Parts: sequence; structure tokens; C-alpha cells
Amino acid sequence: MKRTNLLRGNNARAYLNYLKAIGIPFTMTCSNYTVLFKTDFMEKKFVYSMQSNRAFTCFAKLKKDIKNKPVPDIDQNTLSYFVHDFKQDAQIGDIINIDLKSAYATILHMDGYISADTYSYICAGSKQERLVSVGMLASKKQEYKFDSGHIIGDPLEIISPYSNFFFYAVKRTGEIMDELKKLCGESYLFTWVDGIYLKPDIQAMQACEEYIESIGMKYTSEWLRDFSVKINSKFITVNFLKKSGPEWKPKPFNLPIVNTEFKRLMIDAILSRLRKAA
Repeated sequence: MKRTNLLRGNNARAYLNYLKAIGIPFTMTCSNYTVLFKTDFMEKKFVYSMQSNRAFTCFAKLKKDIKNKPVPDIDQNTLSYFVHDFKQDAQIGDIINIDLKSAYATILHMDGYISADTYSYICAGSKQERLVSVGMLASKKQEYKFDSGHIIGDPLEIISPYSNFFFYAVKRTGEIMDELKKLCGESYLFTWVDGIYLKPDIQAMQACEEYIESIGMKYTSEWLRDFSVKINSKFITVNFLKKSGPEWKPKPFNLPIVNTEFKRLMIDAILSRLRKAA
């Protein structure tokens, strides 16, 4: 028997403690957004959010296209997910944000890894479906075995054989963002995954847009208000107002302090967006 539950509060931890208390053998497998408990007579899965069948169909199409393609050789420690050079608090005001649309799927299509049919199917879905399906390529699991309430042996790490296709898209996206940073010049503020932020410089904005169009990608550009930066010892908080219908709504988020450890951990932050995408 297999049951799926939404992860709420401490329900997964409570179930773990229950299995340990009764002492039966079981395995616990943790991924980026699921926890699976398996015994000899049942399975119980906890998920951060329920995903649509369409998201899994997108993933199946991706796997079918790439399974016979040469796996890219990617050094994950060289990947760039964010770039900034903030050294002090600042109140800047209006800024411009340019976001690539469906960046990872577009790159996989442009560079010959997925078919036009797969690409069109992915792009026709919601933002969450796009993020989930491509993010599944980089799934990573930790499997723990328990007996008599205790862990037996070392955890087993299970890494998707398709991970480097995801990391290839990350690498190419980073290269594109580096080119956009050069075009921004002194107007550049920071990069976050597939979005670049700059001071209100129309010439720089147009240069970025022309470059993106020249490489066959799509984008959105928008103005943001009241941009500010506040630095503390653990992270950098940026705040701004984003237009949402007739209103301007605050959108704060944190940038990590740039160091090697954060570079290694950023993939978890990227994949966590799958649970928050609208």
C-alpha cells in the first residue's frame, strides 16, 4: 500500500519517530522535495507540494530526448547562480530587472539536447511545471536504513544520471548573464539565477535586450521601485517594490555573502524555488 501526504508541520518527523519506536526495519529516502518511508508492507510519502501530471509528462519527455545524448562534463564548483558586489548599505530607488524566460529549457533546446516538440510542450505549461520538470533532472536522494530504532550503516546517496544536463543549462545561463553584466557596465547591480538587475540606464537595458534577442532567447523587462540594500554578517537583504496589477507590492529577499561554501550550496536554493513558484 502506498500513500502520499503533504508535508505539514512535523508530520513526517512524527511518522519517523513512530517507525523507530515500534522497531521494525524500514528505509527513509529524502530528496529535494519528498520524504519516502518504506517498510515490508507499506510505503508512505510526504511531499512539499502536489505536482500536476503534466509536470511529470514534461519530465518524461525530457528524459526521452536526453537519454542517448552524450552527458556534458560539468564542474559544479565553477557554476555561478548569483553575482553581486555590494559592500555597503544603499538606497538606490528605481531599477530595471531583465529576466530570461524559460532559460534552462530554452538552452537545452537551442543546444540540441531536447526536441522542438518537447520544448514547446514544456513552455506551454505553467511556471511551476517548467521549473519542476527541468529541476527533476538534478534530483538527489539520501537513503537511510533503520532497524530496531537505529540507523544501520552509512546513508546511500542516489544522484540522477541526468544531473549534468541540468548543470549544463545552469552553466550556459551563467555565461549569458556574464555577457549581460558586461553590457550593463557601471549600471550593473546584481545577478540572481536568470535575472539581471541594473540602475535605470536605458542604453544599457536596450543593449541587454538586443543581445538576448540575438541569441534566440526571450525575456521580460520591468521597472522596480524603492530598491535598497542592507548588509549584515550572514547575508545581504535587498528590498524593492514590484508592480502587481494596479498595486506596487514589496518583494524582499536575501543574497548570500559570496564565498565557496555558498557556491556549493546554491543548487539547494535553486531547487527550493520549485516549491515556491507561482
